[in-house]
This record gives sequence, structure tokens and C-alpha cells, in this order.
Amino acid sequence: MSALSSFYERIHQPEYTGENRCLPCTAVNIMIAGALTVAVAIISPLAAVPVVAGSLAAIYVRGYLVPGTPELTKRYLPTAVLELFGKAPEDTETWETIERMEYAKENAINPEEFLIEVGAVEPCMDGMDICLTESFAGNLADRFETYRSTGVSNESLAALFDVSEDDLTIEDRSYPAVTVNRRVQKWPGDAALIADVSTHELLSETTAQWGDVPLSQRLNILKSLRSFHELCPACGGEISIGSTTAESCCHTYEIVAVECGDCTERLLELDPEVIESAPTDSGITA
Repeated sequence: MSALSSFYERIHQPEYTGENRCLPCTAVNIMIAGALTVAVAIISPLAAVPVVAGSLAAIYVRGYLVPGTPELTKRYLPTAVLELFGKAPEDTETWETIERMEYAKENAINPEEFLIEVGAVEPCMDGMDICLTESFAGNLADRFETYRSTGVSNESLAALFDVSEDDLTIEDRSYPAVTVNRRVQKWPGDAALIADVSTHELLSETTAQWGDVPLSQRLNILKSLRSFHELCPACGGEISIGSTTAESCCHTYEIVAVECGDCTERLLELDPEVIESAPTDSGITA
């Protein structure tokens, strides 16, 4: 390795560059570099040239000019500013076309009624809530065990989104994520992925009507059903619920995490404000 390559590797910060680059951080640092260049140019115009070149090079290689900018951005940059760069906490997906809106209106279902009708859920013993039926939970447990040993295949993922494997790209991230038709779909952990794929397959085998349900609603129903599992789909351990802090490249925010106690795989990440405002009998959301 050459001296130049060795130097580059020492100063390069991959967690803040490339796909992980924080655009708000970059914008802030470019403004700082610009102000610094102007200040130097007042004293010596010639000296301003290497200053601006060095500043931009540092931002390109490291992701920032001023140390600590990523943390400061997460803490102090307003959400309204982050939204300009698409870095605010993600909202629920919106429909892209009128055709999809019309299809959704015609084929949307009442989730709770549908799942009771097909034998997936039933009133719990206390009559106050909804639980998975014994047979449905047992069949899911068998699928969970299979996927623990084999992993989720591209074929199963493609079936989940009604696309071919060629339309699916597996993303290299610390959590499960795929790109489907140029849109990134992600899960908080392997437990969530295994739960969604297994539940989708079982519902598809139970009733053909499941395939007619609009994709967006199907995904929301699968997400809601993750909270019904008593044991972790990824490792079979107990499931715990607690508050924690989630972090994106430019933002931190509080969440309620539903995760596996033994393997720490996460099933759900919920907004505390949404939980507090939800009625106690909200049931299955879609």
C-alpha cells in the first residue's frame, strides 16, 4: 500500500461518507468552509485557494470539516431543516399514483374482521384483546424455526412484495433492507423480517383474498401482527418492551422498542406519542 493510500485510509470516515453521508452535515460544513475561505481571502487571496481546496477535500473524505458536526446536527438541527434533505424521521409511505389509490379503496379490508374470519386471530381468554389462534401461532412457529436455520431467501422476499427476484436488491446495512422498484423497504431486525415473511406465506396459503389486499395495507397488517408473538421469531427467546433512543445519520429520537431478550433482535419500533394517543381497543391497524 502506498503512503498516499495509507494516509487516505487513516483519515477516511466511511460512517459519514458515501451512502451514509449526512447531507445537512455536509451543507453546514460547506458554509463553514465558505466563511473560513472568505476570512482568509481578506488577509491573503492566494492563501484562500488551498484553504477552500483543503476544506472541501476534508468534507469529501471525512464527511465533515469541524469535528463533532454529526452529533451537533442530530441534537440541534430543527426537524423542519432535516425535512428539506429527507432526513427527518420517516412517515408512513404515501401512494404514488391515482390508480393505486383507486385499487386500495376497492380492495382494502377491515384487518380485524378479515383475520378473525380466516382463523388467524381470535378474542383472548380475558375477552379484552385479540390474540393469535393456537393453530395459526403453531404454524407460524414451525416457519420461524425453518427460517432460523435457512435464512430468508430472495424468492421469499420477492413474493412478499409481489415482484420478481430481478426487481429486488439486497442492501448492505446493519439491519435487513431491500430496494424494491427503487424504494427501500427495511425492518428493525431479523426477527421482524422472519415474522413478516412467515406470516405473509401462511396467510397466502390460508386464503387467496390475502393476495388481493393492497400491498401497503398488507405490509401494515404484517407489522401490526409482530406485536402478537409471545416468543422471538429469530431465536425463540422471551420478548421485552422498553424505551430507547433511535438514531439516523442526522437525527436522534425516542422510541418504544419491542425486541428479543436473548438475542436483542428487534421486532418493532413504535413512536411513544402514537402509543399514548391510541385508544386501548385499537386492535390491528392497517
